[in-house]
Amino acid sequence: MEGIEMVTVPVAAFAASPQLQPFPMQGSKRAQVPIINQLVPGGQPRLIEPFCGSAAVSVGARRAGLVGEVLIADVNGCIVRLWREIIDDPRGLADRYATIWGQQFRSDELNPKQYFDKVRARYNAGSEDAAEFLFLLNRIVKAALRYSQSGVMNQSADGRRTGAKPSTVRQRLMASANAMNGARVERQDWLTSLEEATVSDVIYLDPPYQGTTNTLDKRYVSGMAVVDFENGVRAAVDRDLSLIISYDALRGPAIYGRPLDPAMGLLALDIVTGVSAQGTLLGRKTEAHETIYVSPALVKRLGGTRAVINRVSVPPCSQQPLALAA
Repeated sequence: MEGIEMVTVPVAAFAASPQLQPFPMQGSKRAQVPIINQLVPGGQPRLIEPFCGSAAVSVGARRAGLVGEVLIADVNGCIVRLWREIIDDPRGLADRYATIWGQQFRSDELNPKQYFDKVRARYNAGSEDAAEFLFLLNRIVKAALRYSQSGVMNQSADGRRTGAKPSTVRQRLMASANAMNGARVERQDWLTSLEEATVSDVIYLDPPYQGTTNTLDKRYVSGMAVVDFENGVRAAVDRDLSLIISYDALRGPAIYGRPLDPAMGLLALDIVTGVSAQGTLLGRKTEAHETIYVSPALVKRLGGTRAVINRVSVPPCSQQPLALAA
């Protein structure tokens, strides 16, 4: 057995980020932005976020003035198309959302859930209307975008809600567009994004976790085998790229998969994100954890391991050995 140290960092110890997210998406790291911002070196480096989703980290870093250029990317073309409209025409997108949202109450033939099903059917048939996709994201259960084995969206509408009101969505879109002004948006996989990265950039990686990939329930357009992800990270570490990686939970009541290869020299931070939703469903109040890894090149840029720990720690600092199987 060999061990590496982990520092436990509670999200609740940091002031909440005031940023608005452009659209709801399960797994958004908005709550962790104040911690992740502490890992961005000075000099306003370019930030690359290949698994962008709602791009909470990019929005948060831009709002805080920590980064200059931003590249966000995703393999989901609908997310990329939506982000381009958010940045290029937030007012027009907000206007079209308002129309689509209001139609669910004006139909004599369909109730709001049936209307959602109709819009989802258009999406699955190949609709490229970013406003309709935005409507779906605001209506699905738990903001959890899910796809079937055949690649069609199969998440249903939340029967308790009818989606965010147009005024709320407009406010979110305008704030996000302002923060992301000039950002570059690409439809490409994460390895392609890393190919253009340089040692002066900062890369934030938030891939599908092991707990959601190695199951019969394929929750994402493109899954991610841990071995494939690890190989890509290893190549990036060998190039001295500065990586911040959110991946699974190595501590806490729900541990998924295994740690990334300790031979890569990644610094692991145990992030306590709050109360576990799964534990609540089971009648137990338990902590929810995630792990953030920091690459050796970024640790060095930030002044070394102790400097990184000081950036994210709130006394008393909890440090415990993490046992790894040989």
